[in-house]
Amino acid sequence: MNYQILKASPEDHQTLSHISYEAKGYWGYPAEWLEIWKEDLTITPELISENDTWKIVIDEKIIGFTIIITHPDDSCEIEHCWIKPDCIGKGFGGKLLAHALKQQRYAQKRFNVLADPNAVPFYRKFGFNTIKGIPGKPERRVLPWMEMINKSDQ
Repeated sequence: MNYQILKASPEDHQTLSHISYEAKGYWGYPAEWLEIWKEDLTITPELISENDTWKIVIDEKIIGFTIIITHPDDSCEIEHCWIKPDCIGKGFGGKLLAHALKQQRYAQKRFNVLADPNAVPFYRKFGFNTIKGIPGKPERRVLPWMEMINKSDQ
C-alpha cells in the first residue's frame, strides 16, 4: 500500500483529534475513561504549529500522526503517536515514528514518552526502556515513562 509521510498543518487538528480518540478506544477502555482522557486526546492547531507534527497519508486520507516536542533542555518527547484502528498492526506506526526519529535534528537526542501500557512493546522496538511509573487518570492507574537515546541518523 502506498503511503506518504508529510508535515501536518494546523487545519488537520480535528482529524488528528478524531484519530487519537479512536485509536485510544481500540484498546477496549471503558467509555468513562475515554471521556476522562478527551482533553488529553484533543489536538489543537497550536500544538501542531508549535511542534514537529507528521501525518501518514494513504489515498489523501490521514491514517495516523505523531507529535514531537523539543524541550528547553534539548530533550525530546513523543507527545502523540496514533494510527487509525483499522490500520493498527500493519506497520504504519513504525514507519511514521522511524521517519520522525531519522530527522537530523534528533540525532543523539534523549527521547521520552509517557506511554499507554498497550504501546510499551511498540516503543521497545525503538530502544525505549521504562525508567519509572507516573500516576495517571483514572486514579491508581500507572503509566510507563520510557526513555532512549536516539541513535538514528540520516
